[in-house]
Amino acid sequence: RHSEPVREADPQDMDFVEESVELPLLPPPPEPECANKVEQCAAEVEDARREGKTGRILFAEGMLRYAQLELEAARKDQETLVTLFAMQRITVAGVHLLGMPAEMFVQYQNDFERQSRAPVMALGFTNGVHGYVPTAADYPLGGYEVEMAHKFYHTLMFAPECERLIRDKAYDLLNMQYASRVPYMV
Repeated sequence: RHSEPVREADPQDMDFVEESVELPLLPPPPEPECANKVEQCAAEVEDARREGKTGRILFAEGMLRYAQLELEAARKDQETLVTLFAMQRITVAGVHLLGMPAEMFVQYQNDFERQSRAPVMALGFTNGVHGYVPTAADYPLGGYEVEMAHKFYHTLMFAPECERLIRDKAYDLLNMQYASRVPYMV
């Protein structure tokens, strides 16, 4: 227990701003390939149901839903393959909380913290979740986060150029005029 009462925060010590950026998504495969994938996934669902293994059924159903999403996207104008990414900055007593609606690679936090004059805490999963956001340097390395995870979030994968767009918006929100725009290198 504290013997002293908690003082009210001074409104001068607090600030909030939210801005959005449109992020491009990687295009799906061509429509015929997507249609074949839907058929293949539907057959895998039926096989899994015959086996009766709940985990396999759920996985197959998830992959079918993703294949259907890709087919729907393949039928759309590729110019519309973007998602609105709302970012928030809340500052309390000189500490910046930077909210992003995705599971961000840790390199983003490391970079914002290293370059900011004030403490920065990058928070993921704020106001929704759009999936993993790797750095551009992580795409050639592949792996679960780049090749598979977006399927479980039921969204197309972010394009590598999203790193620059997210960093630019974050630097603006954090009032970092002289931040290095050099992308992260592995």
